[in-house]
Amino acid sequence: MVATDSHRVLVVDDQEAVRSSLRAFLEVSSDWQVCGEAADGEEGAREATRLAPDLIIMDIAMPRMDGIQATREIRKVLPETPILMLSFHDSPALVNASFRAGATGYMVKSNLGRDLLRALETVSRHERFLSDGLREPGAR
Repeated sequence: MVATDSHRVLVVDDQEAVRSSLRAFLEVSSDWQVCGEAADGEEGAREATRLAPDLIIMDIAMPRMDGIQATREIRKVLPETPILMLSFHDSPALVNASFRAGATGYMVKSNLGRDLLRALETVSRHERFLSDGLREPGAR
C-alpha cells in the first residue's frame, strides 16, 4: 500500500451538479480526495459516522435534515472533524447558526472557484474560515 498525505473529504450537498463539480475540482489536487458523497443532511451524518473523513464540506439548505442540524449530529460523533459550510446566502444569522452548530468555516458558493482550496487548507488546520465580506460572529 502506498502512503498518501491527501485529506479524505466527505461532500454533502443536495445538488448533484455541485457534488460533481466539487469532486472534479478536488480530483486535480493531490492534497484532497473525495471519500464519499451524500445528498441530504441525514445521509451526510450517517456517512460521516461510517467514513470518519478528515474534513466535511456541508451545504446548509437540504431536504430531510439541513446542514446545520447535520453538523450538530456529526459533532456528537466526530467532535474534531473540520466542517466547511456552504451556502448561496451571506446571511449573518446563517453564519452565526453554523458556527454555533460546530462548523469550522463558512463559504458562500459564489466564491468556490476562487477560495475553495484556501478554505479547505484553513479549516483542515482547525482554524476558522469566512468568505470575503463576511464578518466573524459577534463582530461589529
